[in-house]
Amino acid sequence: MAMDSRNLAVSIVICTWNRCALLARTLEEMTKLSVPVGLAWEILVVNNNSTDQTEAVIQAFSSRLPLRSCFEPTPGKSHACNRALREARGKWILWTDDDVLVDRKWLTEFCGTAERAPDAAAIGGPILPWFPVSPDELLVRVFPALCNGFCGIDHGRAERILENEDIYGANMAFQLSKIGGLQFQHALGPNGASHKTGDDLDFIDRIRQGSGIVVWSPEMRVQHYIDPSRMTVPYLAKYYRDWARQELRRSRKPVMQSGAVLAGAPRWLWKSTIVSFLRWQATRLFGSRERALLRLREHAVFKGWLLESRLLAREGAFRSP
Repeated sequence: MAMDSRNLAVSIVICTWNRCALLARTLEEMTKLSVPVGLAWEILVVNNNSTDQTEAVIQAFSSRLPLRSCFEPTPGKSHACNRALREARGKWILWTDDDVLVDRKWLTEFCGTAERAPDAAAIGGPILPWFPVSPDELLVRVFPALCNGFCGIDHGRAERILENEDIYGANMAFQLSKIGGLQFQHALGPNGASHKTGDDLDFIDRIRQGSGIVVWSPEMRVQHYIDPSRMTVPYLAKYYRDWARQELRRSRKPVMQSGAVLAGAPRWLWKSTIVSFLRWQATRLFGSRERALLRLREHAVFKGWLLESRLLAREGAFRSP
């Protein structure tokens, strides 16, 4: 029996920048969506100053989907997301990315969870990796983030309230009336020049700080594209460096300012960063490839902590009240 969702209004949001071919794949899958009876829905594509054929792709699908677009000239995903918050017409914003394949039941499963959890501020679902080519098995073993597709997530088969577990922007939704006018932080999120992430995690953290409820929808599934360029050692090293920066900014760990401080970071962190670099270089010359990659991952994390610790210190994040 078809679900009746006359009480819901949903804006599916895709923020995009210069990935028109992938965007076309994403929109093509959305033409196959199962749509609940009576649902008021739209797909809002935020063009974040693209210079490719993004607008042509949007026009090509405009007769097949309830699609509209808006243009955000300021580079950076957080700017695009905040534009979406202003432009969306739905009571719920259902976020995904321009490199995602949604399950045919994705929208139906989301609506079912939203109706069963009317007090939820946020809803998230599983994200599975979509590998166009098989990754190097050694890289998968050494860099767990590659194994799960960088934002892969699965919190089990039960629909439930999430206490501390994360959900990610490739597959999450916010109920606008429950988020109190929150905005995405411009210091976080990719902006073309940086792979820095954490804009979605920070947003969920602030929802929880405001006593918002986050709910898991286990059948609301998507697959996230893993570009072959991300299956390389330089990318993975940069990813772990930026991940470490994100985690430090998110937690503001006081331990990062413990002991003597040199140029905005604890001396032990300077030492650990230098020592980890020397260990990596030595292992590159005299050790196995696997050990060298493990040392590189370790160094990337220390370097990320060092960079972000200095930045947070300049911002006054660790000052005593």
